[in-house]
Amino acid sequence: MRVGPRRGIRDRAMKSSNGRRLILVMILWAACFPLITVGLASAPHLTFAALRAILAGTALVALGVILRRPLPSGPAAWGWITAIGLGATTLGFLGMVHAAEFVAPGMATVIANTQPLIAAAVAYAGTPHALAL
Repeated sequence: MRVGPRRGIRDRAMKSSNGRRLILVMILWAACFPLITVGLASAPHLTFAALRAILAGTALVALGVILRRPLPSGPAAWGWITAIGLGATTLGFLGMVHAAEFVAPGMATVIANTQPLIAAAVAYAGTPHALAL
């Protein structure tokens, strides 16, 4: 299949756009821990974590409505969503907020962002399966 010159330009533009989005996500993610440190002065740990989870959930629901995505149906789906929201999300945020008392924001950012690399290394070392990139 032959690729014309216009397609190559469009592909480069899409890659550049994706790169800018990726940089924006990295900046917002890195700002997380310094902002947590600032917010700790205003709210208790669990309240701060729950408010953060509620804000994120509300933004995701609003985005789903704007994009006209279907809502989950049935009480079982909503039960799982609630359990994950309360368990994984709020408790994860609670851990981040609580850790901010004991670790500097810069160090917390480095530790949190190297976790996927550490998990991949443990998985590679601890499983007999071949991993492919």
